[in-house]
Amino acid sequence: MLRPDAVAKGTAGTVTCNQLSFVPTPAGAGRFGSAGVNILEGPGTATVSLGVAKRFNITERLHARFETTFTNVLNHTNFAPLVTAIDNSLFGQLTGPQTAENAGNRTGQVALRVDF
Repeated sequence: MLRPDAVAKGTAGTVTCNQLSFVPTPAGAGRFGSAGVNILEGPGTATVSLGVAKRFNITERLHARFETTFTNVLNHTNFAPLVTAIDNSLFGQLTGPQTAENAGNRTGQVALRVDF
């Protein structure tokens, strides 16, 4: 994927996140655009995970372990990265939440284990 040319600067040397700040690299230019790598910053990810476990002795040789784990306990919405394709009409916009693998919705797991 080729980088576009940056034509407008924002404050503190960062490029403002609107489509007017960039133009596509001319066709056949034989170069990458002037926009740097990773110059657009999206929202951060904030997540809290929690796990609790308790072991119960049933007999001398028989034990039970109850455990539960949760990701994104506070169910904070974490948005996916910005749309960065210069030819997309949604350029610079947040279009949805992150997936569960990247701190999406709250998920939980409960387990009961018996050791003998």
